[in-house]
Amino acid sequence: MLARSCRAMAVLVLTCSTAVSAAPVYSFANSYPEDSLGMIYIQRHMQAICKEAQIRCTITELPLRRSQAMLANRTLDGDIGRVPGFARQSGNILVDTPVITVSTYAFTRADAPAAASWEQLAAHQRSVAYRRGVYVYQKRLESMAATLRPHDVPDSVSCVEVVIRGHDDACLLDSGAITPAIKARIPPLVMQGPLEAMDLYIVVNAGNEKLARTLKSAMDRLRARGVPQQLERELQRAK
Repeated sequence: MLARSCRAMAVLVLTCSTAVSAAPVYSFANSYPEDSLGMIYIQRHMQAICKEAQIRCTITELPLRRSQAMLANRTLDGDIGRVPGFARQSGNILVDTPVITVSTYAFTRADAPAAASWEQLAAHQRSVAYRRGVYVYQKRLESMAATLRPHDVPDSVSCVEVVIRGHDDACLLDSGAITPAIKARIPPLVMQGPLEAMDLYIVVNAGNEKLARTLKSAMDRLRARGVPQQLERELQRAK
Protein backbone atom coordinates (compact mmCIF):
# COMPACT_ATOMS: atom_id res chain seq x y z
CA MET A 1 0.00 0.00 0.00
CA LEU A 2 2.80 2.41 0.84
CA ALA A 3 4.48 1.92 -2.53
CA ARG A 4 1.21 2.52 -4.38
CA SER A 5 0.49 5.62 -2.30
CA CYS A 6 3.94 7.02 -3.06
CA ARG A 7 3.43 6.50 -6.78
CA ALA A 8 0.10 8.33 -6.68
CA MET A 9 1.67 11.11 -4.66
CA ALA A 10 4.56 11.51 -7.13
CA VAL A 11 2.17 11.79 -10.09
CA LEU A 12 0.31 14.60 -8.34
CA VAL A 13 3.51 16.54 -7.65
CA LEU A 14 4.86 16.11 -11.18
CA THR A 15 1.59 17.12 -12.81
CA CYS A 16 1.39 20.30 -10.78
CA SER A 17 5.09 21.08 -11.11
CA THR A 18 5.01 21.27 -14.91
CA ALA A 19 3.30 24.65 -14.60
CA VAL A 20 4.88 25.91 -11.37
CA SER A 21 8.30 24.30 -11.06
CA ALA A 22 9.57 26.81 -8.49
CA ALA A 23 6.42 26.81 -6.35
CA PRO A 24 6.45 25.70 -2.70
CA VAL A 25 5.45 22.11 -1.89
CA TYR A 26 2.73 21.46 0.70
CA SER A 27 1.96 18.05 2.22
CA PHE A 28 -1.61 16.88 2.78
CA ALA A 29 -3.17 13.71 4.15
CA ASN A 30 -6.41 11.92 3.39
CA SER A 31 -7.79 8.83 5.10
CA TYR A 32 -9.62 7.26 2.16
CA PRO A 33 -8.07 4.11 0.65
CA GLU A 34 -6.09 4.76 -2.52
CA ASP A 35 -8.58 2.95 -4.77
CA SER A 36 -11.70 4.45 -3.17
CA LEU A 37 -14.04 6.80 -4.99
CA GLY A 38 -13.24 9.52 -2.46
CA MET A 39 -9.47 9.35 -2.90
CA ILE A 40 -9.70 9.26 -6.69
CA TYR A 41 -11.91 12.36 -6.70
CA ILE A 42 -9.80 14.19 -4.11
CA GLN A 43 -6.58 13.53 -6.02
CA ARG A 44 -8.08 14.97 -9.21
CA HIS A 45 -9.68 17.91 -7.42
CA MET A 46 -6.52 18.73 -5.45
CA GLN A 47 -4.46 18.52 -8.62
CA ALA A 48 -6.70 21.21 -10.13
CA ILE A 49 -6.71 23.29 -6.92
CA CYS A 50 -2.94 23.27 -6.52
CA LYS A 51 -2.35 24.09 -10.17
CA GLU A 52 -4.82 26.99 -9.92
CA ALA A 53 -3.12 28.19 -6.72
CA GLN A 54 0.35 27.82 -8.32
CA ILE A 55 1.63 25.56 -5.56
CA ARG A 56 2.76 21.94 -5.52
CA CYS A 57 0.98 19.39 -3.33
CA THR A 58 1.52 15.86 -2.11
CA ILE A 59 -1.28 13.65 -0.79
CA THR A 60 -0.56 10.68 1.47
CA GLU A 61 -3.10 8.10 2.62
CA LEU A 62 -3.01 8.11 6.43
CA PRO A 63 -5.33 6.88 9.20
CA LEU A 64 -7.43 9.69 10.63
CA ARG A 65 -5.82 9.65 14.07
CA ARG A 66 -2.30 9.66 12.66
CA SER A 67 -3.00 12.58 10.34
CA GLN A 68 -4.55 14.45 13.26
CA ALA A 69 -1.35 13.97 15.29
CA MET A 70 0.87 15.00 12.37
CA LEU A 71 -1.23 18.09 11.77
CA ALA A 72 -0.85 19.02 15.44
CA ASN A 73 2.96 18.69 15.37
CA ARG A 74 3.16 20.45 11.98
CA THR A 75 4.65 17.57 10.02
CA LEU A 76 1.62 17.98 7.75
CA ASP A 77 0.41 21.21 6.18
CA GLY A 78 -3.18 20.07 5.81
CA ASP A 79 -5.75 17.29 6.13
CA ILE A 80 -8.34 16.71 3.41
CA GLY A 81 -11.87 15.49 4.11
CA ARG A 82 -12.72 16.84 7.57
CA VAL A 83 -15.98 18.14 9.02
CA PRO A 84 -16.06 21.75 10.31
CA GLY A 85 -16.22 20.61 13.94
CA PHE A 86 -12.76 19.05 13.65
CA ALA A 87 -11.17 22.43 12.91
CA ARG A 88 -12.95 24.03 15.86
CA GLN A 89 -11.89 21.28 18.27
CA SER A 90 -8.30 21.02 17.05
CA GLY A 91 -7.63 24.75 16.76
CA ASN A 92 -6.66 24.43 13.10
CA ILE A 93 -7.98 26.47 10.17
CA LEU A 94 -10.94 25.41 8.04
CA VAL A 95 -10.78 26.23 4.33
CA ASP A 96 -14.43 27.23 4.11
CA THR A 97 -15.26 25.78 0.69
CA PRO A 98 -16.17 22.06 0.50
CA VAL A 99 -13.61 19.85 -1.22
CA ILE A 100 -16.00 16.88 -1.59
CA THR A 101 -19.61 16.03 -0.72
CA VAL A 102 -20.33 12.46 0.38
CA SER A 103 -23.39 10.50 1.52
CA THR A 104 -23.69 8.22 4.55
CA TYR A 105 -24.97 4.68 4.04
CA ALA A 106 -25.81 1.84 6.42
CA PHE A 107 -24.73 -1.65 5.37
CA THR A 108 -26.86 -4.39 6.95
CA ARG A 109 -27.55 -8.06 6.36
CA ALA A 110 -30.30 -8.74 3.84
CA ASP A 111 -32.67 -10.09 6.52
CA ALA A 112 -32.16 -7.10 8.86
CA PRO A 113 -34.85 -4.46 9.52
CA ALA A 114 -34.82 -1.20 7.60
CA ALA A 115 -31.99 1.24 8.38
CA ALA A 116 -32.44 3.86 5.66
CA SER A 117 -32.58 6.76 8.13
CA TRP A 118 -31.01 7.64 11.48
CA GLU A 119 -34.37 7.02 13.14
CA GLN A 120 -34.68 3.53 11.65
CA LEU A 121 -31.09 2.75 12.57
CA ALA A 122 -31.73 3.68 16.20
CA ALA A 123 -35.01 1.76 16.31
CA HIS A 124 -33.86 -1.52 14.76
CA GLN A 125 -30.08 -1.94 15.16
CA ARG A 126 -28.11 -2.56 18.34
CA SER A 127 -24.41 -2.73 17.42
CA VAL A 128 -23.16 -0.36 14.71
CA ALA A 129 -19.61 -0.31 13.34
CA TYR A 130 -17.87 2.72 11.86
CA ARG A 131 -14.39 3.55 10.59
CA ARG A 132 -11.99 4.45 13.41
CA GLY A 133 -11.40 8.18 13.76
CA VAL A 134 -14.66 9.26 12.07
CA TYR A 135 -15.76 11.22 15.11
CA VAL A 136 -18.88 12.62 13.44
CA TYR A 137 -20.29 9.07 13.35
CA GLN A 138 -19.07 8.27 16.84
CA LYS A 139 -20.75 11.34 18.33
CA ARG A 140 -23.95 10.84 16.35
CA LEU A 141 -24.26 7.21 17.45
CA GLU A 142 -23.46 8.02 21.08
CA SER A 143 -26.20 10.66 21.11
CA MET A 144 -28.85 8.26 19.84
CA ALA A 145 -30.73 5.46 21.63
CA ALA A 146 -29.14 4.22 24.85
CA THR A 147 -29.43 0.66 23.52
CA LEU A 148 -27.21 1.46 20.51
CA ARG A 149 -23.57 0.31 20.82
CA PRO A 150 -21.05 2.11 18.57
CA HIS A 151 -18.05 -0.02 17.58
CA ASP A 152 -15.02 1.41 15.77
CA VAL A 153 -13.03 -0.77 13.36
CA PRO A 154 -9.68 -0.16 11.62
CA ASP A 155 -10.87 0.40 8.05
CA SER A 156 -13.73 0.28 5.56
CA VAL A 157 -13.38 -3.39 4.63
CA SER A 158 -13.36 -4.40 8.30
CA CYS A 159 -16.57 -2.42 8.75
CA VAL A 160 -18.54 -4.52 6.28
CA GLU A 161 -16.80 -7.74 7.35
CA VAL A 162 -18.02 -7.49 10.96
CA VAL A 163 -21.59 -7.25 9.65
CA ILE A 164 -21.16 -10.22 7.30
CA ARG A 165 -19.79 -12.29 10.20
CA GLY A 166 -22.60 -11.24 12.52
CA HIS A 167 -20.47 -9.35 15.04
CA ASP A 168 -22.35 -6.09 14.35
CA ASP A 169 -25.82 -5.32 13.04
CA ALA A 170 -24.81 -2.47 10.74
CA CYS A 171 -21.82 -0.63 9.32
CA LEU A 172 -21.77 3.10 8.62
CA LEU A 173 -19.67 4.25 5.66
CA ASP A 174 -19.69 7.34 3.53
CA SER A 175 -19.72 7.04 -0.24
CA GLY A 176 -16.13 8.25 -0.53
CA ALA A 177 -14.83 5.24 1.42
CA ILE A 178 -16.29 2.64 -0.95
CA THR A 179 -13.65 0.58 -2.75
CA PRO A 180 -13.76 -2.31 -5.25
CA ALA A 181 -13.07 -4.68 -2.33
CA ILE A 182 -16.17 -3.39 -0.53
CA LYS A 183 -18.30 -3.65 -3.67
CA ALA A 184 -17.22 -7.29 -3.96
CA ARG A 185 -18.50 -7.93 -0.41
CA ILE A 186 -21.84 -6.14 -0.82
CA PRO A 187 -23.93 -9.06 -2.24
CA PRO A 188 -24.60 -10.63 1.21
CA LEU A 189 -25.49 -7.15 2.50
CA VAL A 190 -27.97 -4.39 1.76
CA MET A 191 -26.73 -0.82 1.25
CA GLN A 192 -29.41 1.38 2.87
CA GLY A 193 -29.81 5.12 2.64
CA PRO A 194 -28.45 7.65 2.13
CA LEU A 195 -28.95 8.68 5.75
CA GLU A 196 -27.49 12.13 5.10
CA ALA A 197 -25.13 14.12 2.88
CA MET A 198 -21.97 15.69 4.31
CA ASP A 199 -19.71 18.41 3.00
CA LEU A 200 -16.06 17.69 3.80
CA TYR A 201 -13.32 20.31 3.88
CA ILE A 202 -9.58 20.92 3.89
CA VAL A 203 -8.08 21.83 7.27
CA VAL A 204 -4.63 23.46 7.45
CA ASN A 205 -2.50 23.76 10.56
CA ALA A 206 -2.89 26.70 12.89
CA GLY A 207 -0.97 29.80 11.89
CA ASN A 208 -1.01 29.05 8.16
CA GLU A 209 -3.69 31.57 7.25
CA LYS A 210 -1.92 32.41 3.99
CA LEU A 211 -2.20 28.82 2.72
CA ALA A 212 -5.86 28.69 3.77
CA ARG A 213 -6.61 31.89 1.85
CA THR A 214 -4.67 30.67 -1.19
CA LEU A 215 -6.56 27.36 -1.29
CA LYS A 216 -9.98 28.95 -0.77
CA SER A 217 -9.40 31.51 -3.51
CA ALA A 218 -8.34 28.78 -5.95
CA MET A 219 -11.29 26.56 -5.00
CA ASP A 220 -13.79 29.38 -5.42
CA ARG A 221 -12.42 30.18 -8.89
CA LEU A 222 -12.67 26.52 -9.90
CA ARG A 223 -16.24 26.27 -8.59
CA ALA A 224 -17.19 29.36 -10.58
CA ARG A 225 -15.91 27.60 -13.72
CA GLY A 226 -17.74 24.35 -12.87
CA VAL A 227 -14.56 22.28 -12.48
CA PRO A 228 -15.64 20.20 -9.42
CA GLN A 229 -18.93 19.34 -11.10
CA GLN A 230 -17.08 18.25 -14.25
CA LEU A 231 -14.77 16.04 -12.18
CA GLU A 232 -17.80 14.43 -10.50
CA ARG A 233 -19.40 13.69 -13.88
CA GLU A 234 -16.17 12.16 -15.18
CA LEU A 235 -15.88 9.96 -12.10
CA GLN A 236 -19.50 8.82 -12.40
CA ARG A 237 -18.94 7.83 -16.04
CA ALA A 238 -15.80 5.89 -15.09
CA LYS A 239 -17.48 3.88 -12.29
